[in-house]
Amino acid sequence: MTIFASTTLFIGYLAYANGELMHVKNAIIATFEQEDVTKDKIVHAETIEQEVTREKATIKKAVQLEVPLIEQMPELPRGCEVTALSMLLAFHHIEVDKMTLAEEVERNTQAYSYKDGQVHFGNPYNGFVGSMYTFDEPGLGVYHGPIASLAKKHATNLQVVDFTGEDFKKVKRHVSEGHPVWVIINSHYKHLPKEQFETWQTEDGPLDITYRQHAVLITGYDEEKVYFNDPLNYRSSAPIKDFIAAWEQMGKQSITMYE
Repeated sequence: MTIFASTTLFIGYLAYANGELMHVKNAIIATFEQEDVTKDKIVHAETIEQEVTREKATIKKAVQLEVPLIEQMPELPRGCEVTALSMLLAFHHIEVDKMTLAEEVERNTQAYSYKDGQVHFGNPYNGFVGSMYTFDEPGLGVYHGPIASLAKKHATNLQVVDFTGEDFKKVKRHVSEGHPVWVIINSHYKHLPKEQFETWQTEDGPLDITYRQHAVLITGYDEEKVYFNDPLNYRSSAPIKDFIAAWEQMGKQSITMYE
């Protein structure tokens, strides 16, 4: 619904220029013509100011959080995503067994088939694909959406934030503030060559996937490395540039929670 013919919105000490945060006293945020001014836009402009404290906070140069390590094996050969979530919950003193999370996570019931040289299987954005419990049956894993939903089910007194798609700087900011971050990367912790991917035909159309898909919980960083709890307990750190490249290749999938 249009409200005004022309409206200028002012927010003290805040403005954005070329995507970067700047602080300007009584900065003019926007002037909208009649067809552009809606309640939603006004609410959005007003809530920008609520992010100032978080955006202004200095990101520490190095952080390492103490988070209990929970291993997915031997019970959950493909259960890295729910196991990483169990660690995130445990950090916040929410004790939920990884096996409980494995049972509760949303499933994609699309059956596996191989036709005309192509795999037909489920979309991990919609739910866990295949078997989590054995490599003797087809399976893959699950992406951020169903994991965020499961987190919200158990972290009822916390704010669960799925900030998939945002810059790694936001991952560092959350960890700097004491919030471990659940992410999807790959088991090599670096950018994968094209040959490591294949195209599946899913219920939503073609999707490039890799069997190297993996989930870890980021617990720290410094100028050279990212530190994490790996449900497979292969490694506890990786070069930061390699790790970011792997995370970006998998869609920048990220979840955290806090009070």
